Amino acid sequence: MADLGVQYSVSDFEELGDSTPVPEGEYTVSIESSEIESLASGNGKKLKMTYVISRGKHAKRKLFDNLNLWHESSEEAVKFSWRLLAQIYRAVGIDNMKDTSDLHGKNINVRTEIEEGTNGKKYNKITSYKKASTVDVVVEQDRLTPTPKPPATGKAPMPWEKK
Repeated sequence: MADLGVQYSVSDFEELGDSTPVPEGEYTVSIESSEIESLASGNGKKLKMTYVISRGKHAKRKLFDNLNLWHESSEEAVKFSWRLLAQIYRAVGIDNMKDTSDLHGKNINVRTEIEEGTNGKKYNKITSYKKASTVDVVVEQDRLTPTPKPPATGKAPMPWEKK
């Protein structure tokens, strides 16, 4: 038996979300956070990005991305990661990269694929970043399809009703 020392209510804790990968496709996301972390290998640091899917069937699901901006043993990984970060900045319309908190709350479109890690677990890999579009895209039967817009509610006001 392990006494926790204090009694807690399970309602005090947020429920864990679904950790299975979302289907491959393009999603509109909001950039939630970014932070610098050490690489597990000890060979430098990475920029960890967290995105939240904004709309559609998978709204509120999170996607994660690691950019190896300071990898000590792979100059190629560093160059590629800086190019990816520049692509994110371009997608939100910011020309100068100084502080990634400037990206927080901004919307972009990302394309995801499903990859298998060395431990056999499947995860989403973000393969591209683009300016957010006005059309949501979802995956249906292995093809990308625009999400239909909901019908307009109510009727248009009459000219004399306009303020």
